Amino acid sequence: MVARPHPAAPPPRRRPVSRGPLPPRLRTALAHLLPELDAPAGTFDPETRDALVLEAARRLLTDRVVIIDDLQWADPTSVRLLGGVPRLALAYRPDELVHRMPGPPPLVLDALPDAALADLVDDAGIVDAITAETDRTPMAVAEVLRVLHAEGLAAPARGDGRWRSTAASAADRARQVGRSGQRRAIAERVLVHEGPAADLLRLLALLGREAPTGVLAAAAQLPLPATLALLDGLATADLVHLGAHGWRTSHDMVAEVIEAELPAGTRASLHARLATIAADAADQARHWLGAGDPARAAEAFAVAAERALDQVADAEAERLAGTGIDTGAAETAVRARLRQARAQARKRRGDIAGARDDLRAALRDQPPGPGGAPARAAVLAQLAALDSGADDLRRAAELAELALVEAGTDDAARAPALEVASVIDMNLDRPDRAEARAAEALSVYVRTGDSRGAARILDARAMAAFLHGRIADGVAELDRAAHLFESSGDLMRAVTPRSTCGHGRVLLGAPADGLADTERALDAARTLGHPEGQAYALWHRSRPAPRSAIPPRP
Repeated sequence: MVARPHPAAPPPRRRPVSRGPLPPRLRTALAHLLPELDAPAGTFDPETRDALVLEAARRLLTDRVVIIDDLQWADPTSVRLLGGVPRLALAYRPDELVHRMPGPPPLVLDALPDAALADLVDDAGIVDAITAETDRTPMAVAEVLRVLHAEGLAAPARGDGRWRSTAASAADRARQVGRSGQRRAIAERVLVHEGPAADLLRLLALLGREAPTGVLAAAAQLPLPATLALLDGLATADLVHLGAHGWRTSHDMVAEVIEAELPAGTRASLHARLATIAADAADQARHWLGAGDPARAAEAFAVAAERALDQVADAEAERLAGTGIDTGAAETAVRARLRQARAQARKRRGDIAGARDDLRAALRDQPPGPGGAPARAAVLAQLAALDSGADDLRRAAELAELALVEAGTDDAARAPALEVASVIDMNLDRPDRAEARAAEALSVYVRTGDSRGAARILDARAMAAFLHGRIADGVAELDRAAHLFESSGDLMRAVTPRSTCGHGRVLLGAPADGLADTERALDAARTLGHPEGQAYALWHRSRPAPRSAIPPRP
């Protein structure tokens, strides 16, 4: 076990925290996690919701000391959230924590010192036995005292709660238990339980997390009342306990001992049972791997990675897709999906070269013929978008043309390809073709009800109008784009067009209206904890209005 204090200094580039109540948007974003806030339901897109939750957590947890146990179970997104909390005390198993927190060197929690043992046990013989025969970790000490208590040889005193022997043989028995080791003692307790009870223990060990009774009953193929009765008996034996979200083994070491004793065939069979009832795709993939079915595991990893992308959990998506690829057993179509998912995650995380490599590999994996054309079109469009921002516009244009050829008349494939091609044409100073392609993409997005796609087109057209000096047209388009982003809950994308719209209104001689738009964008950026958006809106707010926009003095 490792405990590590977090540095007290707050992270850079953050505003002072308001000590007042949370703004309405932050309360709404937290409502699905904390129903007690009694806030209205929100319709934010995943990226906006995640940003709001991170900012709300930062504001709520600043100036508080937060203590977290079992950090090894945290996913990358949760670790990122904790990175914004100034004062933390963390406990985790260093051999299992992949995503380490930054900060000072950890403090290793080793054996209990003599003083701690003396405060716990008021019996010199038992203390000597524990000191001589165990490693004095909390688990080892607790196991010795548990056995003594179960056998009527020791009990906590009513007054101070310290353990005292109740029989002369207590110290000798403590030596025997310590000598056999806590793992062996746990194994002996596990062996007492056979049949369905043993299956429940094994299932919990393989799950590695809390599970509701219904899930365990389905996995063990038992009626619910029988499952509850067996779990109650296992809890009495201190092998399982009931937590906030269901049942789990009473300690990680219990699960480790059970897993170590599982025959390979039994392990695979139990993993297969868990895979068929797992609601989470990532859990399903892990269990299919454990069941020895890498093909099904790869398909489940593809689903899990795509869902993580939808939730803007990019680090998880990259890890899940990579694990699916590493199985080496995916069919070409599934492998292409995994490559595309990892490419999108890498692009969002700034790894453009890695994203390009994955997309090229995905293109090779796409099946030839008409059936694979829409998928190939999507990959080509993504490659074109990468090249348009990183390398060669001419090459990007060629890829965009290939994407349009592959897309044919398929709306779902053609609209994104047209969107990318129109931006590239605009950058190559081909305004007429850029406008025609943007208009066609917009019509498809409107016809198919894709408001976010339509908003992206309007945003790009507005900026094009701005760049070509058509300020009034640009302001109208920017206002429409910002409104669409706001209506669809995509506040992250709404900041830039809303602020630019305000700047345009100032240039058109309406500084009061322009300032209102810019302040609206700034408020959204601050609520989101979005430093780039804040800087952009503050820049627009700080720019003076042209003389023609300033009304004369009376």
